[in-house]
Order: sequence, then C-alpha cells, then structure tokens
Amino acid sequence: MMTESQIKSMLILLEDPDPKVYQQLRENIFKNIDSIKPYLEESRSLSSDTLFQTRLQQIQDEIETGNFISLLKNWAEREKPELIDALLIIEDAIYPEYDSLKTYNSFKTLRNTIWLDINNNLTAIEKVKVINKILYNDFALRNVSLKQIKHQDLSLGKLFLSQQANSYMQCIFYASLAQHLGLPVYMISLPDLFILAYKDQFIADMSFANEQHYGVVFYIHPFESGALFSKNVIQKYIEAKGLEEASAFYTPMSNIQALLMHIQILLKSLSLNNITDFRQQMLKQMLRLISSLNDNKTENS
Repeated sequence: MMTESQIKSMLILLEDPDPKVYQQLRENIFKNIDSIKPYLEESRSLSSDTLFQTRLQQIQDEIETGNFISLLKNWAEREKPELIDALLIIEDAIYPEYDSLKTYNSFKTLRNTIWLDINNNLTAIEKVKVINKILYNDFALRNVSLKQIKHQDLSLGKLFLSQQANSYMQCIFYASLAQHLGLPVYMISLPDLFILAYKDQFIADMSFANEQHYGVVFYIHPFESGALFSKNVIQKYIEAKGLEEASAFYTPMSNIQALLMHIQILLKSLSLNNITDFRQQMLKQMLRLISSLNDNKTENS
C-alpha cells in the first residue's frame, strides 16, 4: 500500500515531458489504481503545469471510462437486461450536467402513475392506451423535429426537464417505460422511422395463425402519440420508400441491439456537433463491447 506522500511524489512526475517516463508512470498508476484513485482530484493542486493537468485529466477520463464499460458489461450479461438501466449508465457517462438519480426518480414517478391505472384484466391494447393517455396527455410529452441529431436532445435528463423529445428518443423512452411496467414492448428501426412492437408469441400465434407475424401482436408509433397499427402499414411504408422486403423491418430488437443503436446514434451526434472530447472514445469502446456481446448472443441463440 502506497503512502500519501509516495503517491504525490509519483504523480508530480506527470509534468516530466519524457514520454518514456510518462508511460512507466502511467503503468504504475494503473497498477496501484485502488490506492491512487482517491488522491487524483486533489492532486490537481500539485502543479499548474499544462502537461501535468492534461495528463492527469486523461488518466481520470480513462478510469471513468473503465468504470462505465464495466457497468455496461455487467448489464449486458444479465439474463434479462432492462433498457432503462443501460440508458442511465450512458446518461451518467455522457451527460454529467444532468443528475441521473433525479432522472431515474422522475422515471419511476411516471412509471408508478401509469402502473396505478393498469391491471391484469386489461388487454394488451388497453394497457398501451393507458400509457398513451398518461404519457401524452397528463405528462404532456411533445414532439421535436429530428431534422438534425442534436447531441443534447439524446439525454433522458433533458427529456424530463423539457417534456419534449424527437422521434428516436420517444421510441427508446417509451420502450423503457413499457418494459419497466412488465409489457413486452421492443424497438424496431426502419429507414427514417422509429417504431415499437408489442411482442407476444402466444397471442400472435393465436391471432395470425396463417401468416408470418414475427411474434408481434401490433405495432406502436410513439411520435404519433402512441398510435397502434398492423404490419400492413409497414409494408406500405417499405413500398413507398422503394425498399426490398426484409424481416428486420418487422422483427423487434433485443435490448442489447437497441443499446447498440443508441450508442451509434450518440456517436453520430457527437460527430455532427464537432464534439471530440473523451466521450467519443468512451462511446467507441462501449460500441466495441456491446457489438461483441451481441455477436456472441446471436451465435449462441
């Protein structure tokens, strides 16, 4: 165990311009990270040297990235990973300006309000209509155009503060809310369109015995106040776009696949908004991790 004086003596070497010294120092820091981590922030006062401050920040960013990567790995390896949990990890990592605990409490309050009006005697359609009423009438969630992906518009914290969201955020938010209520609602990504599917293999088999149904009972369009529709609407949309039929247009994503898309959209938004700080590298690491875990699950399914 290193003493405080030893740690500070070692950290002051961060201002040494020799890259070999820095590389050795960095290795020592991460080798003793548990002892050193509590002293990193207060070590800023050890030197006003620009190189020292830059390197110290890089090390702190790398530690923080590792923590978030570990949290996402643990999430993805759960038997039934909930979408809201992953979104809050991302929220903490990318939007430190918003209080993720406050966001989660707001989410739980909205969820509990809906839960009070849902009971087991309601049909799937009736349950979704309860969500729609509370989300779009009582909570008054409003639409924001998605002409350009703005980095700040992909935050759950901002969604709760402004009570408005673009089509993508409404979709992933609605899915998170419905799943937390125990409803099998999952995302589907079409070209220029984000929708949801209510997935219940048993009901779908009973209702659509003689046609391909992909386990879906009906589809939901969050950006149209949760409007319900059948797969025929998707077929017409595909035809209008001049696209070839593909099962992916009708098949619900897993939550891991939805998170993969979320990270990709976040990366695109950072690029479009010319944001090149450590968050971009963090998201790229998250993307590699979730892509790998998704590939493994796909191979084993």
